[in-house]
Amino acid sequence: MSTFDFDNVMNGEFDYNDDESVSRGYPKIWWFNGVRQAGTAGHFYTSEKEFPQGLGNPWQPVSRFNDSDGFVAERLCIIPIRKRYQPYKRDVMDSKRKVWLNPNAEWEQGMSIYTEILCFMEGYDGLVVLAVKGLVGKAMTNRVDGIFKRHADLVIATAKKTAKKGAKIPPYMFWIPIATKRLANGRVEYRDTGHSSTITPPELDLVFKNDPTRDDIKEWYIGSEMMVKAKEAYESHAEWRRELRPVRGEDAPSADAPKTAVQAPRNAPQALQHVDDDDDVY
Repeated sequence: MSTFDFDNVMNGEFDYNDDESVSRGYPKIWWFNGVRQAGTAGHFYTSEKEFPQGLGNPWQPVSRFNDSDGFVAERLCIIPIRKRYQPYKRDVMDSKRKVWLNPNAEWEQGMSIYTEILCFMEGYDGLVVLAVKGLVGKAMTNRVDGIFKRHADLVIATAKKTAKKGAKIPPYMFWIPIATKRLANGRVEYRDTGHSSTITPPELDLVFKNDPTRDDIKEWYIGSEMMVKAKEAYESHAEWRRELRPVRGEDAPSADAPKTAVQAPRNAPQALQHVDDDDDVY
């Protein structure tokens, strides 16, 4: 069993103290940032408390907390089903607590975007929630160059171009491999957040020498059995993406409330509005 220095690798991206009122009980996984000084890469992490039954490959056991062991994965394939966002700030009296805000809240100093991605993953049969925030969430869901957008441009677009006429290609049809982002020389990329911290952003770990062909993307097809599970999960969780944590001092915002994007400074992560179509994951 591996052992890591928790204080050196946490770097503020992991938080047990999330309100679970709208989690529906799904186990969670997180993205851990690496540390520039130690030359470590970013990776996925989860606690043994989330998966007491254990996890299969590529997850490996790790000792990180005094009261709980966990699992890490340097590279992980997921099948995103739905995603949702909610802005928050840290409680001024207790920095470990989040103060949840309305989706249409005006941008203010200290605000961040909490992103949850409902997905299937390697090593586990059921649905899980990948919880990320700020620039890590943006690296995954940004509609211009995020992981899901790049995957859609490479894999989903190829599937649509090469499919039989009239065939429907859902966004959850292929595995998405994710790992820490690396520079051309193979070294880990460290990105300053502008708030005295550094992240190691995740990236799509998928490279084609030329424009991908139908044969190239076949190996990433999730298979007919998983397609049935993914379709059922997608259709039964349309409202999950609208379930928000209660805002302090207010009732939880209605699903029908106006969803105006948070107005943020240029370098701040932006809340993304939902799209009610089959490309919702992206």
